[in-house]
Amino acid sequence: MKRRSGLGFLLLLLLSVALNAQNSAENIDPQISKSKALSIVNESAWAKTYQSTSERSKAEAKYISREMKETATGGSNEQRLPRDFGPPPVTIRLLSSKTLRRAIVRLQKIDAGYDRMSSEQKARFDADRESFLECAVCDDLYIVTITKSSFSKGDFTDEGVLQSMTFADLKGSVRLAGESGEVRELVQFTPSNGGSDAALLFFRRYDENGNKLITPRSRNFRIEFEPSFLDSRNRYAALLPRSIEFRVKDLVVNGQVDF
Repeated sequence: MKRRSGLGFLLLLLLSVALNAQNSAENIDPQISKSKALSIVNESAWAKTYQSTSERSKAEAKYISREMKETATGGSNEQRLPRDFGPPPVTIRLLSSKTLRRAIVRLQKIDAGYDRMSSEQKARFDADRESFLECAVCDDLYIVTITKSSFSKGDFTDEGVLQSMTFADLKGSVRLAGESGEVRELVQFTPSNGGSDAALLFFRRYDENGNKLITPRSRNFRIEFEPSFLDSRNRYAALLPRSIEFRVKDLVVNGQVDF
């Protein structure tokens, strides 16, 4: 009897640990560290970074060729040979995730010195961000953002990703694709306002029968760009992946897909 009770307790303990691990993303501690919040926002199940390896290799080859020419004609001059790192990385985020939005607001609180604010200042701060956290449109839409990342030196190029694009330019060229082949086409688009500002892509959550594209039973989904959109005539082509995949089981919080 004791043996059975002991096994039962162990199973309950293991289940509790598993549930706590799964729920940790949902129940973000208001005092979570800046580094933890940054990891959620920049490289997590809800945020992936992409940089074209082919374009970076081209930039490296061009730099080496220029350096060899300079050496052959009298020595390399670092002032005359700025290093070209190729196109900057882009970060693709699942903004309709409550986990991600909470992490973003946590970073805003830290940067604004929230803990030092008066009660009135905190109330105003919270009220200003309530609609962002609640995200009423997220009930019907998946929202994806694309943002240019900085290099290690920390600067951004002036133009934001997809800044000069319109909804008409993107319509039919980008989609959410499920593992079964079902897709959601773009229904709304907000371009970036500048180098570090995000472009926002909106996709319908439900089909005409009320079915979600992504459920806890799904294995993965992808954000896909049409090959024709990524040709040499598109100056953003070097920044964007043909497709980028997200694993659904890593997005499940409290039994639901947090996206």
